[in-house]
Amino acid sequence: MPSTWIVPAENRDAEENDSTKTVYDGYTIIKAGNYLGTLYRCAIMFQAYIGQGTSIESAILNLHLWVAGASTTTKIYGEAIDDAQAIVVASGNISNRTKTSAHVIFAPGSTGGWVQADVTPILQEIVDRDGFASGNHVCFMIEDNGNPSGQNFQIHSYEKDPVGGENLRPYITVSPSLAGGELAPGFVQALRADSEWEILVSIDGIGAFGTTHRTGWMFPWFGEYRPILRSVSSILHKLQLTYGKTNLAKINVELIDRAEWGEFVSSAYLKNRRVEVMIGPKGGNAASFHTYFTGLVTDFSIGDEILSIEVQDDLCVAKEKIPEQNATKTQTLVLQDTNPIDIKTALLSTHGEVPEDRLNLAEIENVRDTWYQGWRFDRVLTSPKTIKDLITEIDEETMSVTFSDGDLVTMSAFAPPRPGETLAEIGGRIQRRSLEIRGGMQDYLINNCIVLYDYDESGGDDEENYDSVVIVSDLDSQSPDEWDEIATKEIRSKWIRSYTIEQPSNVTGVVIYCSNRKNGIGDGTLRYYSSTSELSWEAPNDSEGARVVIDQNGKYQLFSGKETRYLRVVVTTASLPGSNKTDTLTLTALPGLIMATSLASHHVARYRDAQAELLFDLDLRDAVHADRFLRVSDVVSMTSDRIVTRGRPRWSEERIFLTSTRPDFGRKRFRIEAVQTSFKRRYAWIGPPTMTSDYDSATDAQKQYAFIADNDDCLGAANDPAYYIW
Repeated sequence: MPSTWIVPAENRDAEENDSTKTVYDGYTIIKAGNYLGTLYRCAIMFQAYIGQGTSIESAILNLHLWVAGASTTTKIYGEAIDDAQAIVVASGNISNRTKTSAHVIFAPGSTGGWVQADVTPILQEIVDRDGFASGNHVCFMIEDNGNPSGQNFQIHSYEKDPVGGENLRPYITVSPSLAGGELAPGFVQALRADSEWEILVSIDGIGAFGTTHRTGWMFPWFGEYRPILRSVSSILHKLQLTYGKTNLAKINVELIDRAEWGEFVSSAYLKNRRVEVMIGPKGGNAASFHTYFTGLVTDFSIGDEILSIEVQDDLCVAKEKIPEQNATKTQTLVLQDTNPIDIKTALLSTHGEVPEDRLNLAEIENVRDTWYQGWRFDRVLTSPKTIKDLITEIDEETMSVTFSDGDLVTMSAFAPPRPGETLAEIGGRIQRRSLEIRGGMQDYLINNCIVLYDYDESGGDDEENYDSVVIVSDLDSQSPDEWDEIATKEIRSKWIRSYTIEQPSNVTGVVIYCSNRKNGIGDGTLRYYSSTSELSWEAPNDSEGARVVIDQNGKYQLFSGKETRYLRVVVTTASLPGSNKTDTLTLTALPGLIMATSLASHHVARYRDAQAELLFDLDLRDAVHADRFLRVSDVVSMTSDRIVTRGRPRWSEERIFLTSTRPDFGRKRFRIEAVQTSFKRRYAWIGPPTMTSDYDSATDAQKQYAFIADNDDCLGAANDPAYYIW
């Protein structure tokens, strides 16, 4: 997420007359460009808590226009220095500064309000300097770019007081190229020092709040932290693996002092404003604070002198229903022959309005490319349904999860780590008397899995509404020698199909939302008869079926010559052709059987033995791995003599999947819920060409790749147990 690690500096902005070299400071408005025939430039300074050489993903300078000429253009440079010195009222103090080679052309426009300039290359050049260090100052300089008289822009400066509760001062948001959730500079050191923690909260466009008064070094556009924060609840992330559901992460922020919060409650619209919660050591600077949670205001309540604000993660926007219902009830959303991870991403970003910078796209694409290559889902939506419900369907049908880690929305597969991926070993870190183990008999024992697919889109959800079925069973697990029980998981897939069909192009006003499996593959024909307003369907290798009169907007079923073959279509009568039209529609195969079988097999292989559920606490300091806090969907290693499960008198490097995390900074503990991940089958990773094929001579790292076992299902002279592959 954009992290405010660049904060306002002292003596932080001014303007200069290019002709006289006079520097003007202390004004609420500063300008750049051609003002009544005289050229002006201005400078804005910040303090940067970014490490030397950090890769900058984006740096956006935000300025609030007071007025601007319609055709004004300017150039923005940085000062080419390791640590910029304060701006002073001295001749040429801005123009005499050495410029960076990187610069950007900035045309603010004349509409007023907030404008943004992308200064990424400028900041990158400064941060890459050998002498740059976290906490150094950077100076951005804006100058004329050949404007005629009168073409300039004027912006509000740091001296400008808030107007109607809104701060109009310049600020900059920076997104360093960090791994998702990476802790802010200095935070890990404070964590290791067992610091006392302080929480700071900002509400976009409203203000910033803490338990003590602070000046605005962290969020310059808010000016200062008002000491009216009473409490912030701990955040809870929770996944339900076997049902594909993710609970929205939520916190509550409580503010005291009605005189302070009463004004913005009465004058501002709180709902959907972004809230950022920062955690750091008491008295610490910006580099030691970490973004603990960011989300949107969903509700608030008032009791006595306390304002309680409910904040949910970015998935709260997934409550919207799609496709949006229209007056004729002919709404559709076509999502055909598409990777399921891409469908979920589109549902969130395009239809759910989750901004791209709120999605961990790199991690999402990695999940797609690693675990779901070749997967193709196919559906045309006709009835409005919440985005969250649609994503839950896809999660269940892919054994994946979609969640916000409190910072970004991401996705994960319930799958083992890749070879070479280092796991956190947490067995020896569990706090005394905090460990609880549940057998997992209710939710995590599955030895019979049924996947129904090729849904008929009728609106029903009985077995007869699905054309295809796959059943995978583990008879050994069901036998009296083992669990003596048939534990069935049934998945009714709305997205897995055997075939996909082209949409008509000549017969306009018609959208196909279901082609049943018996249509098969090949070319079929859709016909429209204009004079009688009739539609007909002819499946591949069949004859034309009965014509259906289209007398109103809505849904229709078209049968081929063999009435076991049909299409379901949505028709908008106003868009039908004005003459006879025909479409040849190609039906092509999808890997429906492969996907359904894989889904059922994965469930049985992973849960044919009941998988234990664990609850335990870690010290906050022990909950950090790879420079970030542990989070839901992480796989970690557990070695412990205190845990006994079937077939394992003690756990040794057992892999567990985290399903819930709950940091408690007040008590300095980190609550975790997890599920065991042992299974009889594993993924066969193909090793690099230079790797040895001899198991006995392979290194431990190389043994994470696939080797061929002997007839006794063992590997090497030590007879290490082998696994079946997927």
